[in-house]
Amino acid sequence: MTKEEVRPKGFHIFWLKLLSAVLGFTFVVKRMQKDEQISGEIYENMKSEIPQAAMMLEEERRHE
Repeated sequence: MTKEEVRPKGFHIFWLKLLSAVLGFTFVVKRMQKDEQISGEIYENMKSEIPQAAMMLEEERRHE
């Protein structure tokens, strides 16, 4: 959409690896899935206000 290059967030990756080592891989994966669910709900609420949100919601559903 924006044609902007997105770079990985180094600290976020480090944090997830640390949590995985301390709390377990399954916990981290479930947490990431919950975050995706929340973002889908946000896009659903924004759909009426922002036309691009509908496209982002569709992309999020295809990703799952």
